[in-house]
Amino acid sequence: MGRPTIEVAITVGKVAQWNGNCGTRDQKDRRAASHGQGNHGKGGLGLCLKEGVHFKRLPELEKYDVEKLCEILAVECRAGTKKLQICVVYKPPLAPIPLFLRSFESLLASLDDKDVVVMGDFNLNLLNYDENTQTTEFISLMTSKSLIPSCTIPTRVSLTSATLIDNIFLTTPATSSQIVLTDFSDHFLLISDVKYQLQTKKAPEISHRIINKKILDCLKDKLNIIDWSRVFDSEDVNSAMAHFFEKFNAAFDESCPRVKTRKGKYNQPIQPWISPSLLTSIKQKNCLYKKLLSFPSEENKTTFKKYKNLLSKIIRNAKTKFYFDSCREVSKSPKKTWELINSCLNRSPKTSTPSEIKDAHGHIIERELEIASYMNLHFASIGQSVANKLQHNLPYGQCDYRTYLVKPSVKSMFLTPVTEKELANIGKLLKNGNSPGIDESSTNIVKVILPSINKVMCHLINLSFRSGTFPDSFKKAKVIPLYKSSDRSNCTNYRPISILSGFSKKMERCFYNRV
Repeated sequence: MGRPTIEVAITVGKVAQWNGNCGTRDQKDRRAASHGQGNHGKGGLGLCLKEGVHFKRLPELEKYDVEKLCEILAVECRAGTKKLQICVVYKPPLAPIPLFLRSFESLLASLDDKDVVVMGDFNLNLLNYDENTQTTEFISLMTSKSLIPSCTIPTRVSLTSATLIDNIFLTTPATSSQIVLTDFSDHFLLISDVKYQLQTKKAPEISHRIINKKILDCLKDKLNIIDWSRVFDSEDVNSAMAHFFEKFNAAFDESCPRVKTRKGKYNQPIQPWISPSLLTSIKQKNCLYKKLLSFPSEENKTTFKKYKNLLSKIIRNAKTKFYFDSCREVSKSPKKTWELINSCLNRSPKTSTPSEIKDAHGHIIERELEIASYMNLHFASIGQSVANKLQHNLPYGQCDYRTYLVKPSVKSMFLTPVTEKELANIGKLLKNGNSPGIDESSTNIVKVILPSINKVMCHLINLSFRSGTFPDSFKKAKVIPLYKSSDRSNCTNYRPISILSGFSKKMERCFYNRV
């Protein structure tokens, strides 16, 4: 599945904050499935998968989840005809082991015979398998399904004991496994590297333009020296607009070239309230924790606890101060206030691009170009579908516009010419916006460069008014599917948002002022 495909599996409490009690959530570079706490209010399971790995929940396996006995989160990853089943299991410490083994045996019997991963906190010490019959029975159940443990050293160490109760069981041997020491839990992190033939999507290359004041000044200088004679000489508005964008795009590409990046890199920044000095203190705390594990003594334990408690208090105060100052800065902007609240609650913005779509026959579409084409057809058919319904509901003979426009106006409309001064004033009144249209020109960019193209834009608008023709290039828009709710693979659960060209907004405003 590519390395690393399974990023992390956790068996800790309160993971239900990911997405309610259970469900999935798209993140920047990973997808998550979570299984919340039961009525007993403890436990909770979570599984993170690299973006591009398609998965689905397996309720037929999760039915063996029994309250106070064991918790199970099961998913199936797929790529073409290849599948990989992953089960995350948590057994509470007080759960009766015979009952757990009986339920666990039924779970293993329902698994596939090929690629399977079973991992979690089993609360059975595998280090004493030769002394405890119940542990021996547990290992026998695993080996009967060709599931081999990837770890054979303690994963939980205290001052008085060392146990192996967490593990990752694999049908495909791990190429490497290692333990990572942590102090945020009394369980260590277990990492296993496994080579599977299940392929993920290659992270797509994303290109963007770097826009700043220096680049825009360079663009204005280039636009000032362009010869617009072909635009002024043309009497056809579409032809003149084509000549304009030919010159403008050449200058735009030269001043603001596209820079390619690859989506999905792991470059998450440190939390904004963590200063360099706090980061140094966190590293020092980790060193004290390693020293405590290597040389367990009351002195090392006391030193570590005092340092950890003091550092936790300082970090908590730094976080409180950061959000207090941030709330004061955004108090006058409701939009920024909600952005701050969502970041505090760890709510990711809704993604606008679905990873897969179901067509009318229930077939899954995964390729991005095919998804875009299918959604375009769906959105384009909505208008005609609504019109057909209205036409069907109207009485016969009332479908013609002349039945409700009894006295149509016979007078023509005259549009006064646009002046350069008027166009400059309109540019100042337009709302700021960084979202570029299909021609990649946002409102902010157009407002900055308007003095350099004011004369030619004035000519194009007047040419459109004289000919009574709205330019074809302004009839195109970049459509963003905005997710509403429910199933993400259903086109009807998306609302199309059209982002218009920054140039067309000026023409529309000029026309609006004359109506």
